[in-house]
Amino acid sequence: QATLAGGMHLLAEGAPHDAAHEQGHVTSVCFAEVGAWIGLALLRSGPDRHGEKLLAVDALRGVQTQVEVCSPV
Repeated sequence: QATLAGGMHLLAEGAPHDAAHEQGHVTSVCFAEVGAWIGLALLRSGPDRHGEKLLAVDALRGVQTQVEVCSPV
């Protein structure tokens, strides 16, 4: 199962993994009762991107996972 961690960078799928293409970053996460990780993030134009799939990338640890943008409430 993929994990999510605070500090991961958010990138469009297929985009280069560099600062110029970063769309935002994960600020906090928790493991929810539904059996999956959920997180809060600062994301460029976030409210307009609900339903979009992005990559959360931790280049230092070599980890990436697909995430979906949704409403925080």
